[in-house]
Amino acid sequence: TVPDYGKPITLLKDDHNGLGLTTAAHELMEELRSIDNLALVVIDPIQSFVGASITTSQEAAQLYCQFCASISSQFGASTLSIHHMSKTMLTETDDPMAARGAIRGASALTDGHRMAMAIWLASEGDVESICAEEGLEYDRTRVVKAGIVKSNAQADTRVMTLIRRDAALEVYNKGDINWG
Repeated sequence: TVPDYGKPITLLKDDHNGLGLTTAAHELMEELRSIDNLALVVIDPIQSFVGASITTSQEAAQLYCQFCASISSQFGASTLSIHHMSKTMLTETDDPMAARGAIRGASALTDGHRMAMAIWLASEGDVESICAEEGLEYDRTRVVKAGIVKSNAQADTRVMTLIRRDAALEVYNKGDINWG
């Protein structure tokens, strides 16, 4: 894990030599080879690992996405990239495309991945009523909305409500989701 590494890891840079993967990115790929049954690689948050402007550069965002796809392809593992949304999603919406548009950065960052899911705050009224119904202490960030906002395969793109119990998010209305 990164905390064990003892210093920041930059996977992608844009400097006087141009845009490209770093030595650390290649070292990470070699390190991943040593993990038996690798199933998941999480990069959280993307911005902490990229020394290029993925928020404004389509090319940088696309190179990052290609790096993630390479991890998944070479190791048969899922690669999960965590990224931030703009502050516009602090307001209520049930429109997954509005959520998609609020993902920070170049559109290539969303388009370059096989799937993108957005998570945003539920309305304050929903949070209050759901916390009361569930017997949980009110916390403005306890109830969120989520939806798949981009997928290269058939997916249930309806907005779902999630509730946080301790550190885990659970589907609030399980019957509303088509897991098939």
